[in-house]
Amino acid sequence: MSTPPPDSSKGSQRSHLGFARRSYYARINGMTWALLMFVVVMSQKQVPWWVWAGPIVYGLAWPHLAGWLALRARHPRDAERLNLLVDQFLIGVWMVPMEFNLLPCILGVALCTMGCMAGGGLMLVWRGLLLQILGVGLGVAIYGFRWSPESSVMTILASTPLMLIQPFLVGYVAFTAVKSLNQQRVALERLSQHDGLSGLLNRSHWEKLVRAEFARYARSSDPAVLVLADLDHFKRLNDTYGHSVGDDAIRRFAKALKRVLRETDICGRYGGEEFGILLPGTDTAAAREVIERLRRDLHENPMLEGVVVTASFGMVELHREITSVEEWLRVVDKMLYQAKHLGRDRVVELTELTNSALASLEVLPPRNLGPKGVARR
Repeated sequence: MSTPPPDSSKGSQRSHLGFARRSYYARINGMTWALLMFVVVMSQKQVPWWVWAGPIVYGLAWPHLAGWLALRARHPRDAERLNLLVDQFLIGVWMVPMEFNLLPCILGVALCTMGCMAGGGLMLVWRGLLLQILGVGLGVAIYGFRWSPESSVMTILASTPLMLIQPFLVGYVAFTAVKSLNQQRVALERLSQHDGLSGLLNRSHWEKLVRAEFARYARSSDPAVLVLADLDHFKRLNDTYGHSVGDDAIRRFAKALKRVLRETDICGRYGGEEFGILLPGTDTAAAREVIERLRRDLHENPMLEGVVVTASFGMVELHREITSVEEWLRVVDKMLYQAKHLGRDRVVELTELTNSALASLEVLPPRNLGPKGVARR
């Protein structure tokens, strides 16, 4: 009986943008400390100025370019995964001018691999490692091959901020991405269970809960009452005031259900202007009291300005002679039909009918079904 879920496609786009934005900040931090580490390593070597140029431009410009590309892409998450692969490739290239200094190289490989795992899983990791190897090959072609894996104390100190801070940021990006995906999963699950107009459970999920209650009764014999409600003269309401007013009546009836019924009661939109109410742990007398309170509320709080929209109700308490959920629904539907036949705006339960009335219900004419099998009354 809550409000409809938000548009899941918009939520997904916001999630992808959030992932790209958090990755942008994490990349700025990582590149800042990586550039410091590179400068310390290279300052200990006698190399020409042009060897410095590529890594420095990469460290200063690439985070902003990558962020700009991801945030303006049609699919930001996919663009950020491509950025991660570029990181892997270029880290492979810059290992070569550092002469494969052990700590910076291991740190670069580990952090980039962590980023790929957080951003795209094992497949992205393998692609990234392949690109790193290709990057090393390109670096050797540009700078030549030199091997000097020893890391000095200065190199270790310069690597420490990156080693301590960046894993935290990568983990944070991964955590928020997982959290966002879980929120989308919950929203999609809710969307699959609820009716978009009324915010109530949709028919399939409501019937699923009715079946669960029927199974529980078979085990414990706890009482339960099933109610079908139908807004009276709904077709006339639509014809007179328009379908938008009819939709508003459905929404307001759903609010009335939420306002009057108990938290344990389970409500769903059964179809068109028809609603299903399951009252678990309730016998006929208690259920009638609840439904009569709802019926009175429709008079005291009109759903439309100056127009009292009433409803008819059929109700049946579950008992051993009812052998299936389908039979339970069929019998309560007959009670609803009888409420309509007796003048509407009333509650009819099985015990009210005489034997002759019950017999007549067995030969009721079929109801006029509208589009999608929705009964018109």
